[in-house]
Amino acid sequence: MDKTQQAPVLFLAGPTASGKSAAALKLAFNTDAEIISADSRQIFREMTIGTAAPSPEDRRQVPHHFVEELPPGEAFTAFDFQVKARERIRNILSRGKKVIVAGGSGLYLSALKNGISDIPADEKIRTGLLQKLASEGPGQLYLELCEKDPVSASRMDKTKTHRVIRALEVVLISGKPISWWQESLQPDPFPWPARCACLLPERARLYERINLRVLKMVANGLESEVRHLVSLGGNAAGMVEKTVGYEEFLPYLAGKQPIEEVIELIQRNTRHYAKRQITWFRKDPDYHFFNPDDENLTDQLLGFWLHEPA
Repeated sequence: MDKTQQAPVLFLAGPTASGKSAAALKLAFNTDAEIISADSRQIFREMTIGTAAPSPEDRRQVPHHFVEELPPGEAFTAFDFQVKARERIRNILSRGKKVIVAGGSGLYLSALKNGISDIPADEKIRTGLLQKLASEGPGQLYLELCEKDPVSASRMDKTKTHRVIRALEVVLISGKPISWWQESLQPDPFPWPARCACLLPERARLYERINLRVLKMVANGLESEVRHLVSLGGNAAGMVEKTVGYEEFLPYLAGKQPIEEVIELIQRNTRHYAKRQITWFRKDPDYHFFNPDDENLTDQLLGFWLHEPA
């Protein structure tokens, strides 16, 4: 690569527990890069254990962005991430440094590299829908969506309540279905060269990593972290109810389930989440896949990022 040419932005994705954070840290340390975290939960304070957020030591070695920057539960959408992450990238590049975007939130990564439309949002309406979910259940919300936006409802998995709520929120605010907004607004393309890598361990190895990581999180005080978030109430407690690794503690805290079952449930739900992440990244033709257990992973990623032609 010509030394006068700006290095591409590296997108380093992967399912949870695939080793992407460690790989990004090593690459960034060796190349004078800064890391943009593309994790929809690491941006919140008070959620460091359950999100496997970079440690203070890691952040002293390499600057990390979008880690512990907001109070838990504060509104922050994929569109917000697109706008603010591009501002950070522009600033980092202007200082002559390289950029690694590392994370497993497929929607955040897609919003940043492909652009996403600025679809209306309203916190009060969303809160009302969440309250309705709690009182009436997901089936009623889905029926309401079928009535108000049948096109979106027909495309949607009704068990994905956050998507049902988002679609209802948009149609209630604007009177137009979310599909109309998605088709009418043209997102801004990513303004810099980019290379997209995804770490993908063998399935058995990934599940082993996940199971061990959950045990480590519990040993490091995950229960106390959940209890603290619940005690804060409001949006912070709401985050617990919709975050894998946190919501599973709620029956336990209510005295309805032993801790052993909580741990098994977190492990299972995290494995399911990882499967969904893998499906997302496999469908994106931009990604090139690497095995994180290869001994020469760092060299492979460096070659792909900085030496192969874009």
